[in-house]
Amino acid sequence: MRSSKEIRQEAWRIVMDTTWPRKILCNAFVLYLILIGAAIAISAIYCSAGIQTWESFREAQQAARRAGLEMTVPSIAEACRMTCASLCSSFIQQILQGILAFGIATTLVKCIRNDSANWFSAAFSGFKRPFGLLGLTLLIALKMFLWALLFIIPGIIAAIRYTFAMYVKAEDPEMGASDCIRRSCELMDGRKMKYVMFCLSYIGWAILTIAPIFIAFAVCQPDSKAEEVSMAMGVTMGVCFVVTFLMMIFTSIYMAIGSAVFYRDAKAELYGPRDNHMV
Repeated sequence: MRSSKEIRQEAWRIVMDTTWPRKILCNAFVLYLILIGAAIAISAIYCSAGIQTWESFREAQQAARRAGLEMTVPSIAEACRMTCASLCSSFIQQILQGILAFGIATTLVKCIRNDSANWFSAAFSGFKRPFGLLGLTLLIALKMFLWALLFIIPGIIAAIRYTFAMYVKAEDPEMGASDCIRRSCELMDGRKMKYVMFCLSYIGWAILTIAPIFIAFAVCQPDSKAEEVSMAMGVTMGVCFVVTFLMMIFTSIYMAIGSAVFYRDAKAELYGPRDNHMV
């Protein structure tokens, strides 16, 4: 298998020489908008219907305490209603998060295959099988939780082993959750440390990403109350935050493409360089 540097070099070539970064960003942006919009819609529906979740109850409780008031303890019936509302909200959000992860994974699989056909509709492919994706995300979360009960390190190792489960699902949407996880474990067998070192090879980009914020806080010290100085500080801070935000987007896409290239190389090394077209 190729070294981390060689994998990053191919990812860099894709970032610099193709339109895939814009396509990935477009699909991720649309999917995140759907996720955020759904969360806002659920909150609005609950508020208009007078339905309270445990989260909204805690927020109301904190607001009451700040105002010097005390809220009554909810009755058993009210607690049951809030629990049901919270579970329903979490259920919908979990489904949408699975759809989001699947849409991004499908787009990345198309990227490493240089398959531009229907690249935008790939973002919405998860809506065809929401409950299958829910089963996969819940099973991964359950397994990681059980491993984490032993200690933190087994939980981290489990998270690394299951990294490519969604990629496997993207290539074969009909595959079951357990089979996707098993395939991901096979791909990571003997490659976990190599993948960790590959991720750590982006540490320079991570430092470069957050550097503008540290520079802003170091340079823009509120030593003077002059209006023109405060305005200059505000502009500098704003520019630094914008640069950091753009760098975060760029680095995230660069790392995601690199991870997809790593997945392709691991699969080729394990199963041979056969062309498994997506279903």
